[in-house]
Amino acid sequence: MPRSNGQVERYNRTILEALRSMGADIDNNKWDQHTTNIQQGINSTINKTSAAIPSEVFFGYRIRMNSDKIADEHEENVIDVTALREKVDENIKRDAERQKNSFDSKRKEAPGYNVTEVLGKDRYKISDMRGSERSSKVYNGTTCAENMKSWIRIENHSEM
Repeated sequence: MPRSNGQVERYNRTILEALRSMGADIDNNKWDQHTTNIQQGINSTINKTSAAIPSEVFFGYRIRMNSDKIADEHEENVIDVTALREKVDENIKRDAERQKNSFDSKRKEAPGYNVTEVLGKDRYKISDMRGSERSSKVYNGTTCAENMKSWIRIENHSEM
């Protein structure tokens, strides 16, 4: 089970880099004058996975930037949302398959273990399964559910 906030940390790093590049005076607490431009830049950035700008996908139009000329006609900013969402869906599925293949290519088989006793609060006593010992000494220990490889299931426990 993931316990990190990696996506938030990534955005925080991006925001800090953007503040530095804009010459924001972080030490004198004048950085907040630049947050509107940074937020607008982040919200109008093309997403790598969906290959679209989030406002186009959700709202069906491209947001105006402060630097853009005001469009004379509304039709210039209107987007075919159905076609765009289908394209985004295809891009997400393709990227998910690519990520799965990348993960699967690096994944190693989990070491075998026997659950010898279920303890309270998702704790288990475990030991090596016959034939899976890593050393001459058989492993016996306690672990929590999140450290156990949940994607490897043993259907019949009576054979152990």
